[in-house]
Amino acid sequence: MYGLPKNVDLAFLKGKELLQVCLGENEVIMNFFEATSITIQTTIYHYEEDRLVGVFGNAPASAATVVRFLGHTIADFQTSEDGTLRLKFSNGESLEIRDEDKHYECYLIGHQGKMVVV
Repeated sequence: MYGLPKNVDLAFLKGKELLQVCLGENEVIMNFFEATSITIQTTIYHYEEDRLVGVFGNAPASAATVVRFLGHTIADFQTSEDGTLRLKFSNGESLEIRDEDKHYECYLIGHQGKMVVV
């Protein structure tokens, strides 16, 4: 569990449009406008409003849900001390990514050449 650094500023995520979803054997990569990406290597939680509608533990299953967000922007986001990142999109739905593994990175946030590893 790497954790999300307390001093990290993720304000650049707001307003970013999801342009592309890439699928690997063990990861889903979300590519956004302006050289911003999120690589997910952990469980994805999908919410409609505040109701949990899906939990996806592997990349192929996650990809089918993540593509629903193509063309939508990040309207807001929340972080927590345990490393959880929740992205609320312009379609009213949310994706939650948690830092669930003590030994490996769970997700990476890239922005214009800089990387945050959680």
